[in-house]
Amino acid sequence: EGKGETTYTAEFENKAFATQTKTVENIEALGHKYGEPVWTWEGFTSAIAVFTCENDPAHVEKISAKITDTLDHAATCEENGLMYHTAVVTIEGKNYTDIKEEVLEKLGHKYGEVTYTWSEDNSSVTATRVCANDESHVETEAVKTTSEVTKAATCEEKGETTYTATFENEAFATQTKTVENIDALGHKYGEPVWNWAEDYLTADAVFTCEYDASHTKTVKAQVTKSADEEGNTVYTAEAEFEGKTYIDTKTVEKEPEPAEETFKIIVDQNGEGTVIASLEDAKKGDTVNLAVTPAEGYELGEVLVNGKPLKIDENGRGSFTVEGETTVSVTFKAFEYRFIEGMNQTWTKGSGKTAFFKTDGLFKLFEGLTVDGKDVPESAYDAAEGSTEITFKAEYLETLAAGDHLLEAKYQNGSHPKTSFKVEEAKEEPAPVQPETGTKGLSPLWYMMTVLSAMFFILIEKKKNEDD
Repeated sequence: EGKGETTYTAEFENKAFATQTKTVENIEALGHKYGEPVWTWEGFTSAIAVFTCENDPAHVEKISAKITDTLDHAATCEENGLMYHTAVVTIEGKNYTDIKEEVLEKLGHKYGEVTYTWSEDNSSVTATRVCANDESHVETEAVKTTSEVTKAATCEEKGETTYTATFENEAFATQTKTVENIDALGHKYGEPVWNWAEDYLTADAVFTCEYDASHTKTVKAQVTKSADEEGNTVYTAEAEFEGKTYIDTKTVEKEPEPAEETFKIIVDQNGEGTVIASLEDAKKGDTVNLAVTPAEGYELGEVLVNGKPLKIDENGRGSFTVEGETTVSVTFKAFEYRFIEGMNQTWTKGSGKTAFFKTDGLFKLFEGLTVDGKDVPESAYDAAEGSTEITFKAEYLETLAAGDHLLEAKYQNGSHPKTSFKVEEAKEEPAPVQPETGTKGLSPLWYMMTVLSAMFFILIEKKKNEDD
């Protein structure tokens, strides 16, 4: 880095003249001469180049390099990647570089959650999982399932089948699925057991399910009395069950003709029902038992014996003592059914809702409906038992004019319960009225009153729709 010096010497022959010397800095500095550097890396993020001067090893330059990264190819799930890291320094106008290779470890598979897809008939299951690093890497396995009946069907409840899928790939868990796919057996009733009253005036038919003896049905039979060719009394019990008629008979042998005077027991019946007297001819002082059974849709009105009321118990039984010729007058009255739900309701056009009504009438006697005196087609409503539930469809209600209408249900016993309902046009919420501009002082109050009124209107409509 420093210049060199030259010393000049002058010597004289004359001893009187002293020798003279002069040093002059007249040799140019050599300058540094750096060769290739020695590189020192710290990982792949930094590097230092160390330059040593060939003219003077004590002269050393350490320069931090600028690192640039070049990806040759990325690592995949199954193969390593390669990255080049290039270090560059500049000294005395010349660039020096060094390159270091970095092997990028393969990623391995990173599978996500397993999805399990069941076939429509549950006979097979497919397990699938996809690598998050490469969506083209998919593991899948389809297996056949095994099945086992895990809940047997009963008369009234369906049975269940449990399907199991087991996979060879340990990454896939065993899957199970239980399906309610076995139809209920339904009841299977055989011949009934008959339970007769001691006087044979009433009888019950008891049916027991062959699949489950705890499932029984008791049907009250209609009993009629007749005489055979020998004059014996024959009681015939007839029961209807699941569309089939079952019959049982009891025969009481004819008693010897009484020696004393007998009287006729005359039964005068008004209305639908059955009246059975234990005796058709009786002596004075004899007791006559009565069995009175209204037909479906009828109830017992009154029972008179020679014009005097006779008490009938809750089982339709009564008795009296014969005093002479006797007339038994029995009156059956048709039930006067009535509407018990849906009366006087309001239905709004455009609501898309159905309208529900219910009567206390016996469903099996239900014959149909009229609205404003016109027959309603069966397609316009659904009718169901319990006692009689009627649901009008919105499509039919839309055909009715706005206003009040009279609904009438018809029953085989002659009862025609009635109720009213109303059809109203669809309502539109009124647009808020804007206050006139320029009104000072009242504007905030006006807005508050408008908001409160709108909220009140909405609450009223919501309550009304819930009641409907």
